[in-house]
Amino acid sequence: MGRFVNKPVITAVIPTFKRVRLLERAIESVLLQTYQNLKICIYDNSPDDETKRVVERYLNKDARVLYKKNPRNIGAINNIVQGVKLVDTEYYSLLSDDDFLLPNFYERVIQAFEKYPDAGFVCAKTITIDLNSKSVRYQNENWQHGYYRPSKEIVSRMFYSHFTQTGVVLRKDMRQLIGSFDPAGDDKQYMTLASASCPFVVIDGFGAVYMIHKDSFSALLNYARVDVSSLHKSMLASVKIISQLKIEDDTKAILLRLFVSNFEYKFEAKKAAMYVEGKLDPENDLVSSRVTFAGLLCKLYEHFSDGVATAFTKMLKGFRRAIADKSKSSVQRSVALPSDLFDLFSQETTDVKKILSRLDTAPRNRKTGDGQQSILPVQDVHS
Repeated sequence: MGRFVNKPVITAVIPTFKRVRLLERAIESVLLQTYQNLKICIYDNSPDDETKRVVERYLNKDARVLYKKNPRNIGAINNIVQGVKLVDTEYYSLLSDDDFLLPNFYERVIQAFEKYPDAGFVCAKTITIDLNSKSVRYQNENWQHGYYRPSKEIVSRMFYSHFTQTGVVLRKDMRQLIGSFDPAGDDKQYMTLASASCPFVVIDGFGAVYMIHKDSFSALLNYARVDVSSLHKSMLASVKIISQLKIEDDTKAILLRLFVSNFEYKFEAKKAAMYVEGKLDPENDLVSSRVTFAGLLCKLYEHFSDGVATAFTKMLKGFRRAIADKSKSSVQRSVALPSDLFDLFSQETTDVKKILSRLDTAPRNRKTGDGQQSILPVQDVHS
């Protein structure tokens, strides 16, 4: 029977839905952490008991693994929010059931929190394995290791080069500042809010692997499939959170502008899908009334002081170009995924050690100029 080394300090929240083999891989990656004072809380939306039967093997051998089966499918976002709200350790991470962690991720995170006790969260860079394009992408390489305080420059930089939550550990107190998760399931918005609310740390190297495939969360939860009322509620919830942040007016204004621009895109994507599907009457276009800047500004003025609203309206003209210049490059390196690794992931192999070993020995594409360096730098595999 497994036991706690000490009182758990980090909770790995794993929401899941009908991904038994991938879930096993995610669980194994947490159990392989060099930092052992943790627990794993699995929240199951699956309609059958297959996931439960697999998880029971872990329940029987390791007391750090906990499991809850929802009586019905409550939806991906609600399942995430449920898991985060129930966290009772000092720190937590949100691990999608199809992603996995690198072995020394939590250890380096705890070291960072000990060095910077006022940090609200700690980020590691992530490696994205894209099975759709058969490529490997290196996220967040424009971020240097170090300690960051909220500012308008940092907020815009996070928006354009956000950290995937798979590679982030947060203090549980962050829930009171920015909520348990973004209502629309948008990592970019959630991490941008986080960067505006408190200091944070970026650790050197990679901490997690984020998977993209035809059934991944990001592929299925596109904004064309979200109903208009949910998008509208999400926008208003975000505006309310921003209004309550204790930050400078210019930082708050730029945060608003980023979010409004993002929601404008979402609404337009939804509207286009509705036109294509014949569900939107051009003579009675209810969607466009929700995305006009006039309508949005009315809502913004309800929540904010004149100073914030004025700063917001001043930055409308030429905003994207100005912020793009300030946010620095968010270009990501991309290399080809070796065919044997593609096969390994396609077969949904649950042996994390085997995957890590192969990532550590697979050469990068010579076209990148990296010669025979491995896809996964050795220091990110071993402590």
